[in-house]
Amino acid sequence: MFSGDEALARIEGTPIDVVISDRMMPQLMGMELVAALASRHPALRRRLIIMTGGAVTAENEQFLARKDITVLTKPVSLAELECAMAEVRARH
Repeated sequence: MFSGDEALARIEGTPIDVVISDRMMPQLMGMELVAALASRHPALRRRLIIMTGGAVTAENEQFLARKDITVLTKPVSLAELECAMAEVRARH
């Protein structure tokens, strides 16, 4: 498990199929990770899954309601995760 900043650093120059991120992370939150991927790795941005325990602010609710983000609400079953990964991989 990495912080958002560590994840971005590891993505550089590494072939990645899917990025799975929590909405709440140290240093760089899920919303910020989405923005960073959109500018640095637009193709990878479309293959991002955000996991969340729920929205606690209006800003988070708006973020999680976006149609261009795949969101899984915790707890997440293996079947749900596999299905979401297949869907975002199909966007490749």
